[in-house]
Amino acid sequence: MNDGYPASWETDVVLRDGHTVHVRPIQPDDAAGLADFHGRQSAESVYFRFLSPRPRLSDRELRYFTEIDYVDRMAFVAELDDQLVAVARYERYSGSDTAEVAFFVDDAHHGRGLATVMLEYLAAAARYRGLKRFTASTLPNNRKMLSVFSRAGYDVSSRIEDGVVSLSFGIDPTDASTAAVERRERTAEAATVQRLLCPESVVVVGSGAPGSLAAAVLWEIDTAGFEGSLSLLRRGATPHVSVADTSPESNGAGESNGPEAASDTAEFVEPVEFIEEVPQGTDLAVVAVEALQVPRVVEECAQADVGAILILSAGFTELDESGAALESEVVNLARRYGVRVLGPDCLGLLNTDPDVRLHATVAASHPDRGPVGMFAESGTLAAAILEECERTGMGVSTFVAGGNRLDV
Repeated sequence: MNDGYPASWETDVVLRDGHTVHVRPIQPDDAAGLADFHGRQSAESVYFRFLSPRPRLSDRELRYFTEIDYVDRMAFVAELDDQLVAVARYERYSGSDTAEVAFFVDDAHHGRGLATVMLEYLAAAARYRGLKRFTASTLPNNRKMLSVFSRAGYDVSSRIEDGVVSLSFGIDPTDASTAAVERRERTAEAATVQRLLCPESVVVVGSGAPGSLAAAVLWEIDTAGFEGSLSLLRRGATPHVSVADTSPESNGAGESNGPEAASDTAEFVEPVEFIEEVPQGTDLAVVAVEALQVPRVVEECAQADVGAILILSAGFTELDESGAALESEVVNLARRYGVRVLGPDCLGLLNTDPDVRLHATVAASHPDRGPVGMFAESGTLAAAILEECERTGMGVSTFVAGGNRLDV
């Protein structure tokens, strides 16, 4: 790493669609990645960024763009699946408290709020370095970039000269800019919850053998009348569960009556053996495999563009140090691919909305639909709450058991 590299500025950010990206300062060894990023963009996008055709970046340009001092010249990149998907930079005007900024977002990732996020972090870094104002130049028909500045909450002045829009704005936080950041964060978190609680397609990952955790949750989802598509991806031998598993030491769920009634999960879902057979972009994966298999399953699901992952499996931080290491591996994979994870070692979740009818848990209780939303970390507590709701007739809208909460 560069001696002046500000490692503390690295962070993971939730985007508008509920997925995440890793944002960090650029480094000299990003030159090849930056060249690849540039080469993937359309001629129009390149023209919008540089105000001239530039089919490729020269070696000299790559060095200039990646070898910076992180003070007067700063750049952030957004990284997803080991690829750069956005770049934002500022360059201070010599001897002043003003800098010119520029943004470049991968064509394949437009509309996800990346430019807005990059502006937030670039402005924060600039303020830390004593800068007070940003300027930018863009074309009048680059509406996406113009809207980023207009929605950021800063007092932006603009003028058009020789067919180029010149913008200028102070970067000290305002009530409007603070509200814009909070609004973006709320939207991002809401999108995450939407992916978990309102999926249109679910894949359960596990053996599916009678009495297994995967079979139990499959039966519960199917019996509750889930309105979307349901599939089973067979993976390994999963632990069989019993009522004794809902103990204070485990957030894992107890056995449902369902798996005992069904001789084979094939009675209500056709199992598949390969991730390629699961519909691309499935909304939710429910993972019910041995802990050691979880990282590989998470990577498979993420590569198949699964929207979110619910891990029922136990055997992580709640067990020992090796389990904690497994959790770190899982969360690193999730961050690499930008997918959100609930769990591990959790009872699951449910949504009683008649348009969803999701019961992605092996808790045997089925409370009526109602206005109450609930969250619990402990599986034992979660199971007891659901049982009491069913007994008393208290209606539930949504229920989430967080388990170890390594991510969501």
